[in-house]
Amino acid sequence: MCGRFVMISNVDEIVEQYGVVRVASRARRSYNIAPGSDVVVVTEERGERALVDMRWGFPMIGSRTNRLLINARSETADRKPSFREAFRKQRCLVMADGYYEWESRGKSRVPWYVHFVSRGPVGLGGLFRFIPVPGGGVRPACVIMTTAANECTRPIHDRMPVILTGEDAGLWLDGTGDQELVKNLLCPRDFSDMEAYQVSTLVNSPGNDVPDCIEPVAR
Repeated sequence: MCGRFVMISNVDEIVEQYGVVRVASRARRSYNIAPGSDVVVVTEERGERALVDMRWGFPMIGSRTNRLLINARSETADRKPSFREAFRKQRCLVMADGYYEWESRGKSRVPWYVHFVSRGPVGLGGLFRFIPVPGGGVRPACVIMTTAANECTRPIHDRMPVILTGEDAGLWLDGTGDQELVKNLLCPRDFSDMEAYQVSTLVNSPGNDVPDCIEPVAR
């Protein structure tokens, strides 16, 4: 799964890398983004890409505890009632420099940071929809797609976010694309410059939003 991530790149990097023509994002850099936070997202409409803010998480229908759906499984998202409409028409890229995953060791959970050594921000495959807000109106919210872990992350967890780069990112954003081609983008891929290392339990609390969160610790 993907339950916490990092976005510290500046807007100019994203604009250049993803061909964004309209910037409407005010989200700040963060070393510890948690569900319910505003996240930086690339969308595409009529061939024009925009950088916008969205809330991370769909409200769970019928939930009395304000729980959020934050991930959608790539294997079933096109069929699940919570996601299928967004899968068809409202796909996006959630911008991230890396993400955290927790490895289970007996009764302990050990945090790891997964990132790319030689590139800037990457797009995590996302779905979005508009949700009602108190007082009237709506706002966009998103979930992050997950797939089976690749060779780098498999020792830590059996799932990872869908990571889309280059032409794959463009196909994902294009809401008019063939659905079977889109589904084929969601398989796990191995990246030569992907790296994972253990970090401090400082990251366990979303209130800790500091550079030390991504500092490696001795194993």
